[in-house]
Amino acid sequence: MRRRDRTGAVHRGLLTTGVVLLVDAVTEASLASWTRHRELRRRADEEMALVAEELGA
Repeated sequence: MRRRDRTGAVHRGLLTTGVVLLVDAVTEASLASWTRHRELRRRADEEMALVAEELGA
């Protein structure tokens, strides 16, 4: 959906809003991916610590 003024140009406010929403979506996806990988790494470290504790005991 595009709103145009009388000259047919797209309003700068709508263009700016679209760019901000796009940047927000990319940032959110990147942050979610980074957080997921960090959590998986933390869980793997916990598992390795448990295994090492069992082998050492």
